Amino acid sequence: MIKIPNFDPGVGLSGSKSQKRIMNIDGNFNIKHRHRKFHVSDIYGYLTSSSWLQFFGAITFGYVLLNFLFTIMYYNLNPNNLGIHVLNSFDSFLECFFFSTQTFTTIGYGHLAPTNHFVSAIAALEGFVGLIYFAFATGLFYGRISRTKIKIKFSKNLLFSYIKGVPCIMFRLLNKNTNVLMNVQAECTLAIKTIDDQNKILYNYFPIELERLRIAMMPFSWTIVHYIDDKSPLYKYSVNKILELDAEILIVIKYFDDTSAQEVYQRHSILFKDLVVAKNFEPCYHFEESGIAVLDHKKINEYIK
Repeated sequence: MIKIPNFDPGVGLSGSKSQKRIMNIDGNFNIKHRHRKFHVSDIYGYLTSSSWLQFFGAITFGYVLLNFLFTIMYYNLNPNNLGIHVLNSFDSFLECFFFSTQTFTTIGYGHLAPTNHFVSAIAALEGFVGLIYFAFATGLFYGRISRTKIKIKFSKNLLFSYIKGVPCIMFRLLNKNTNVLMNVQAECTLAIKTIDDQNKILYNYFPIELERLRIAMMPFSWTIVHYIDDKSPLYKYSVNKILELDAEILIVIKYFDDTSAQEVYQRHSILFKDLVVAKNFEPCYHFEESGIAVLDHKKINEYIK
């Protein structure tokens, strides 16, 4: 009879010795796709999720590439057809390139112009391509600024501690922005890597109970605690064994962002190799004499040994 696992989060039950962590700290999975057909939506997904430097680099590269292609057309059709009368080939090519950029951006200073219908048709086509390109770039730019950004920052370490004599593991998170996140909910899955009788790498997954599953609002920080009681999958391990476990906590945080008025999901992962024994996290906020709370973002990773 086939043994069916009690819980499978959907990331696979088997692994390998060389396998990296299941989930990166940014929430992406360590998966490489092969024999997958390319889709135009892949470009949109990359350009809306990449860094601003990569975005403007890609837009600039596309702009230069398209103008370079039209420049080659103009140059091969003879620069004289644009009113360019320069003996130097390099200067002629540059003049064709600058004419291309003026046409592409619909500037058109007027000192250069096509002198026959065929070159005029190419210039008309380039003007149309330029309009489509800048409309595409504008749509991507709006998609980037309107996309909900990640708001939650996680502590680097996972702490092993005791609360009222009960062993527990905990991590901390806080809002990176100044707005208030509402209806914040947490779901954690423990993934333990083991070796079976046939020397195969297997993953055992356990949904773990938390001290609190949700908080109504998160203006400060939230320390998420899992008690290692008789219901915990870690209950059978000693403290030293827990510290030596090849394990990972997969975290899903759900919250309502009042800035974008959207419900947002954020993924994260913490490895047990980042587990340290400590009393608790250092408080990351304090109150001024005026009564206003001050949240220190640099203290998210500080803990009391």
